[in-house]
Amino acid sequence: MDALLSLRNVTTGYGKKVILHDVSFDLDASSIVVLIGSNGAGKSTVL
Repeated sequence: MDALLSLRNVTTGYGKKVILHDVSFDLDASSIVVLIGSNGAGKSTVL
C-alpha cells in the first residue's frame, strides 16, 4: 500500500535550536497515530 504521508530524514529547527533531527516515517490511510511530547518537542512541526 502507498503511504498517505511519508517523511524521510527530516531535520528542522528555530534559529540555532534543532527541533526535529533525522525523522523518518510512513503513514498509511488506515493508520491511527498519536503524537505525545512536552511543550516545544516538535509535535506541531511534524504536522
